[in-house]
Amino acid sequence: SDEKILVFQSSMALLTNSTTNVNEPVNHEFVITVNPEMISVNFDNADSIKIIDMNGIVIFDKKATEPNISIPNTFIAGTYICVIKTGDREYSQKFQVVR
Repeated sequence: SDEKILVFQSSMALLTNSTTNVNEPVNHEFVITVNPEMISVNFDNADSIKIIDMNGIVIFDKKATEPNISIPNTFIAGTYICVIKTGDREYSQKFQVVR
């Protein structure tokens, strides 16, 4: 039959009549280290790196030439998203700068 299942979780509603799963594991090689003077991002086979603030403004954008990228930590205190592009995929990770 074509029964629909309505699932409520927090403020999200999902209508489905099939099961889904995640086929690919999260990349565990994506490591961000935040120090007072420097932010280090380690990711194998990265094409580019972006850092986006919580307002959606890109504050850092660079083509990656090596797996370990060091960025001067001149950011104000807050939460940021680091986006790594590799091939046709993008990986993102949240990090915080505390002053």
